[in-house]
Amino acid sequence: HITCPNQYINGMHGPIQSPEYPKPFPTPNFCRYKVQVPPGHVVHLTWKDNRLNPTDLECHNYVDFGRTIFLYFAASSNSHASPGFQAYYKAVNRNQCNYQVSSFNGAITIPSNPSYLHQDLQCNITLGPFDTEYVIIRWIEIGSQLFENATSCQNSISIYGGSTTSSHLVAKTCQTSVGLIIPIKSSQWIYLRYQSRDYNQHKNFRIIYYGVKKSRLSYSKYTFNASCQVTTVAWEGPFADLIIDRLVTCNKVTKGLPKAGLAILIGVPSLLLFALFTWLACKYYTKRKRNYQSI
Repeated sequence: HITCPNQYINGMHGPIQSPEYPKPFPTPNFCRYKVQVPPGHVVHLTWKDNRLNPTDLECHNYVDFGRTIFLYFAASSNSHASPGFQAYYKAVNRNQCNYQVSSFNGAITIPSNPSYLHQDLQCNITLGPFDTEYVIIRWIEIGSQLFENATSCQNSISIYGGSTTSSHLVAKTCQTSVGLIIPIKSSQWIYLRYQSRDYNQHKNFRIIYYGVKKSRLSYSKYTFNASCQVTTVAWEGPFADLIIDRLVTCNKVTKGLPKAGLAILIGVPSLLLFALFTWLACKYYTKRKRNYQSI
């Protein structure tokens, strides 16, 4: 078993990469990276290259409101030989709670942070741009106090299908559970707004998001009546096969009327109009006749 030495990385920015990158990494392998930025800053980690076999390891872009993160890389003896990965970390101002993350897959984390304790907190995170059919968002961690006052909705997370809060509101949750999955169709940008009243370390959350290409989707169709068809969209994700959408399309029914029915529709109103006209004419003629006789 090959074990690369523990790596301790300090500074404002720099690369993190698999052993011998960009050459194929040796197997089996296990590496531990500790990244720490100066006080008053937090880590923003972006993946520049990820050519790992999905069965070996899932990697995500990571935004963490803490100054220290740990990264573990493990490769089994059955791992497919590849150049591995390269990431880039950057120290950002601790008071900054607005981020744009440009990645295909990633994770957003808000853990405990002493600088935000007992403050009303609002964080705005923009994901994208995406060139995918769907973006899948999955909750994997929720703090014990994040949604404790669900009826008052003092703490909430809103998800928009666009780059601003004026975009389509996909979901606003004041109460949810780990494992909840939200699929978003054909949106180039995803905008998340996290709001918390009197923030503390138990109001944390973490989500993972995946951009899903059309080639990763499977479609099945069935008809449930004479004119409507349902298309089920499924995705073979890293945690389970998942039905992410059902699309319903219905054809317009444009059946021609029988000639007899068409004649009735046209003829009945015509007869009524003719009868009304005849009655008015007779009444007018009768009145004129009476006036003539009285002269």
